[in-house]
Amino acid sequence: MSHIRDLLATDKIEASDYNDFKAQYSSTIEQLNVKVDSLNANVPCLDGLLSSGLEDLMRLDKILGEGNNEDVRAIVNMIYPDKLTFNGNVFLMGKVNVALSYSYHHLK
Repeated sequence: MSHIRDLLATDKIEASDYNDFKAQYSSTIEQLNVKVDSLNANVPCLDGLLSSGLEDLMRLDKILGEGNNEDVRAIVNMIYPDKLTFNGNVFLMGKVNVALSYSYHHLK
């Protein structure tokens, strides 16, 4: 719309052409705004998700102790994204999820 206004201001288009463009683009803009509003309505509250995630992070020991094998495996894969290997005596762990490690140590 600003480009069309510039064209009108510099006499590169007629006022009637400007009004036609404005009418055409106004309905398109209105439709896009309706879509944006509907998409925004479906976005979850990030504060709630963050709060919930941090609470779960602080209860990892309880979740690991009470969870089933699938839950424990999912958490271990989240904490240690690289493969765990067992050399016969001990588990060798790859890199720890940096964001998770940083969050956990700074929340305690």
